Amino acid sequence: MMRIIILLFFLSFELLAAEVKLDAKVDRALLSTGDLVIFTVTLDLPKMLSLEIPNIGDKIQGLRVVDFGIVPEKEVDGRKVSSLWYKLQADLVGSYILPAVELRYKNSKGIEESIKSSEIFIEVESVLEKDKTAKKDIRDIKPIILSPPLWPYYVAAIALVLLLLGAGLYYYRKLRTMKISDVAVIPAHTQALDALHQIPKQPLKLYAFTLSEIIRVYFENTFLLPVTDRTIEEIKREIVAVTLLSDILKAQFMQILEKTDLIKFTDTTMVEVECDALIQMARQFVQETMPRTAQRGIEEDNIL
Repeated sequence: MMRIIILLFFLSFELLAAEVKLDAKVDRALLSTGDLVIFTVTLDLPKMLSLEIPNIGDKIQGLRVVDFGIVPEKEVDGRKVSSLWYKLQADLVGSYILPAVELRYKNSKGIEESIKSSEIFIEVESVLEKDKTAKKDIRDIKPIILSPPLWPYYVAAIALVLLLLGAGLYYYRKLRTMKISDVAVIPAHTQALDALHQIPKQPLKLYAFTLSEIIRVYFENTFLLPVTDRTIEEIKREIVAVTLLSDILKAQFMQILEKTDLIKFTDTTMVEVECDALIQMARQFVQETMPRTAQRGIEEDNIL
């Protein structure tokens, strides 16, 4: 009879101890920096009890909580089972301890009890590979390799320098002995008249750019006033200083620039007759501003 009483005592104690089960685990205990580890806490209890797993995310030290969630409660063999999981990431090398989860409750007899899971140890290693090419304490003796003599390279370099110096001196003396008359210089008005005569049939805007460039280059080379890269407003202010031009010729020059810029930068159109008239105006400006001797030669050619 005493044995039966003792047996029942131990059975009731085991049933009481197994009334609530709390388990904690990880999917891996050894990982590298940057890896993820899943920490899961599972609660297993009888149907008549109502308990929840406490959130311990703020107690996890050294590991970042990337995500967490709750597995809905389900019935297994007449008991209620639920889980709480954390997805953790390790950023630094070292050893870490996941805290134990403690749960207080009252059993079926109304007695207050507590259950606690075990702590979990995690080791984080570096992802850097070990150096497999460590230096040896004693290096092998290598055979002596004789370097080729360097004096032939020095001789070749000196010869090349002397050759370049001689060629440079020859061309320098040749240029000094050249006469200025040997170099053909085409006057600015000749270049401008030839270019105006040879303007091809082309789209209107391209025609305007070409004509504007010809007359600007001629003016700049003749009167030494930089107008190729100036706006019309800037030219108007600076052309006053050109004393070799009359006010009529200044106005004629500005009229050519204004008409070509109007075509270049707006949707203005112009018929062929108007284009020919604009070219004739530019040709007349060049002829009236060229040197006097060149003007007499053109007049004589026109009479003949």
